[in-house]
Amino acid sequence: MKKVLLATDGKNFSPSAFDFSQKLNALEHILLTGIFLPSPELTYSFAGTSPYVPLIEEYGAASVEPAVEKFLEACVNSGMECTVHKNLNSFALSELKRETRFADLMVVPGENFFDDIKITGPDETMGNVLHISECPVIIIPENAAFPESLILTYDGSPSSVFSIKSFACLFPYLCHLPAKLVYCSRKEEAVPEEQNITELVNRHFPNLSVEQLEADPKKYLTTWMQGYTKPILIAGAYGRSGFSRLFRQSFISEVLNEHKIPVFTVHMK
Repeated sequence: MKKVLLATDGKNFSPSAFDFSQKLNALEHILLTGIFLPSPELTYSFAGTSPYVPLIEEYGAASVEPAVEKFLEACVNSGMECTVHKNLNSFALSELKRETRFADLMVVPGENFFDDIKITGPDETMGNVLHISECPVIIIPENAAFPESLILTYDGSPSSVFSIKSFACLFPYLCHLPAKLVYCSRKEEAVPEEQNITELVNRHFPNLSVEQLEADPKKYLTTWMQGYTKPILIAGAYGRSGFSRLFRQSFISEVLNEHKIPVFTVHMK
């Protein structure tokens, strides 16, 4: 049994993120812990250059109660073991970081997560969440399908390898799905440590193929994604080129919002 966090703000309960958690529970019994953060109307630093999420008690427990009620009702209806954490005595992101330290996985909605933050936008808030998390994260867009195939993105960086290994350890029952190891490169650029990475991934993913893309993945992302059946994308949170660079800048937004594809990542500390 694994402990899975479902993080949401107090205003937006995500049925899609809950449905994903429920399907994980059908494959392996989990303890689903609801983490409910405040829903501020406006959040920014005094300098106006970086976001922060203010003290939870500034908004009070009442702001999270609607989401808590929906969460508990959904857990009862599905027969899923659950618990609720509503710690109201610290900064929200600091509290979330502490919670991730004692969890195997965090599931986060890809849409409407702190969408009230007008100064910096929700994408920067999501980036902060990914950065502070001390466990792997799956971001679930609304109406996303449960995975039927795997896209393992690799750019030669330690973080991309770490994400692939983390996914395999967490979800051995998904590793039998059709999987593709994708390396995005410039023309005539060899795959870094090709023998080592293929030896590793072949041990975990028996239905694996390898693809090297010699094109701008952002430019051809829509066409390329159409070749996969209900995938989940596994990516390192940081890197120097290819997918990891896109991930750091705008890849999350495009994959989640336009293609409705879940993203698995883990920040390598």
